[in-house]
Amino acid sequence: MWLISCIEPFDAALNLTDSILVVDGNLTDQATGNYINLRNSEPSSSTATSSTFRDINDAKVWVIENGQTQIDLEFFADGTYQFPEGFKAKDGMSYQLYFTLADGRMYESDIQYLKTVAPIKKVYQEFVSEGIQIRDLSAPGHKLYLDMDEPAGKGDAYYWTWKSFEKQDYCAECFGGKYYRETGEPEGSCETDPLLVRYGVTFDYRCERNCWEIIFSNELIATNDAFIDGKSLIGKEVAEIPFYTRYGAVIELKQHAINDQAYKYLKLLIDQNQNSGSLADTPSTALIGNIHSLSNESESVGGYFVLSSVYTVNYFLDRSDGQNISKTVGFEERESNPEPVTADTSRPPLAPCIESPTRTSKEPINWMNS
Repeated sequence: MWLISCIEPFDAALNLTDSILVVDGNLTDQATGNYINLRNSEPSSSTATSSTFRDINDAKVWVIENGQTQIDLEFFADGTYQFPEGFKAKDGMSYQLYFTLADGRMYESDIQYLKTVAPIKKVYQEFVSEGIQIRDLSAPGHKLYLDMDEPAGKGDAYYWTWKSFEKQDYCAECFGGKYYRETGEPEGSCETDPLLVRYGVTFDYRCERNCWEIIFSNELIATNDAFIDGKSLIGKEVAEIPFYTRYGAVIELKQHAINDQAYKYLKLLIDQNQNSGSLADTPSTALIGNIHSLSNESESVGGYFVLSSVYTVNYFLDRSDGQNISKTVGFEERESNPEPVTADTSRPPLAPCIESPTRTSKEPINWMNS
């Protein structure tokens, strides 16, 4: 699928016999979560229906605000460039992305205008005993729905993302060995035991303090106002959360307001390749978005620079309505297996909760002990 200069889609496949530049750009009116990612998508030598990605780490990247102010981004890691700390899009302003590669090729996005997001009025849940997909399983879990009042005026569109803060009991695991804290490493380390290796034993070690696993949504859900303009949107399903533990969870649900052109791009991405929340994980038939080359007008560029206003709700997911299920999904593809307690009172040790993008010791907003 292509999106031509007026961003109207039409049926035309892009044959990926050569590499193609792919842009995953996200700028919101929130002070966190803004980035630009640059990669080359290259045809896989093993199959004609897949691609491999190569990070671009040596580009110069900037955004022009309101046609006047230049905001320079800094390289972070893995093809990702970050905005200055605390920078966010402002109401009534326009934004345009530019970047130059090491070989001198220069690119720009279409000018994007920030749309004001409508608030979420209500979030509610429904327990289902099966049908929530996780890994290769059809599991029990919860569906989340929301209500909102859609403002009058055609051309509004929305997409939703979420992340779940799940209470984590275990903070370290060792396959074929045991975990030790006094190793000089802040996170400790595993020491191999030949007998445990032989029998394929993995031991798990409890967290020394409260710790939450952070699990991100793996699908995009989007809609426009074609049939709801100026009306209430009632019972929109926006998330499916597996029954990971018997604890509750905090779901950070974000409603993004985008323009209709961005919606058309996301809709194509959803239809062709609904397997990731990232705009850059495109299928082998690349989707051409709102980026174009200033050096070669015939060059096709994949991906999109998305500008959105965001409304966030931190919803506590009460799992008491599913306590009769016989087994939870868990975070791993196996049951936890703590090291047995012996006469050695120093074992098993507790493991630290190491801060990372997928784990935190900071209590999430609206957490309730359950």
